[in-house]
Amino acid sequence: MAAPTKERRLADNIRTSVQKSESTVKAESLTTETSQPHVLRTLIVIGVAGAGKTTLGRALANELNATFLDADDFHSSENVTKMRDGLPLTDADRGPWLARLNEELHIRARAGASVVLACSALKADYRAHIGHALQSIHWIFLDGDFATIVERMRARSDHYMPESLLESQFETLERPDNAISIATNLTTAEQVAVVLDSLNSPAHLRAAQ
Repeated sequence: MAAPTKERRLADNIRTSVQKSESTVKAESLTTETSQPHVLRTLIVIGVAGAGKTTLGRALANELNATFLDADDFHSSENVTKMRDGLPLTDADRGPWLARLNEELHIRARAGASVVLACSALKADYRAHIGHALQSIHWIFLDGDFATIVERMRARSDHYMPESLLESQFETLERPDNAISIATNLTTAEQVAVVLDSLNSPAHLRAAQ
């Protein structure tokens, strides 16, 4: 049998090199798909005032090495004054606030930063505005009853939301159907564990895509 020609050997070498490259790309793709859920996330912890959004949000941000943001910090001074006076905000009041939150989340995402935002986001329409055009967004709903949460509010002195507005918030609340639901009577450590388990579940990962 004749020895392979120089051209044949060169073709064989090229074919082998291409096959190795394809295998490398496939392996890198599989690694990326496996690790992707742990890279960039936007978590939004929602619920009525006094549900524990800030406490859970800070704990999750610490656990995930993410930036914590409190939506209350993005309200205008006029909105804060109205709430201090026990006056509920109108949708016109909330419009610029929701836009600022969405803009901030986009800025953080473009910078490659994971974020945990604590925000009431009581209506589906508010959530749609906040999450508009964002990728890898996860909603965490703190679910509790009025009696439990009002007792929490009475024990706090660091929040400008008066009790009189809590009933209004429960009336406004539209329970989300695409969120990880967390009971408010769990400890913070228990809540964090539930969220992390849910975030990494195959069903939730598919839903968040």
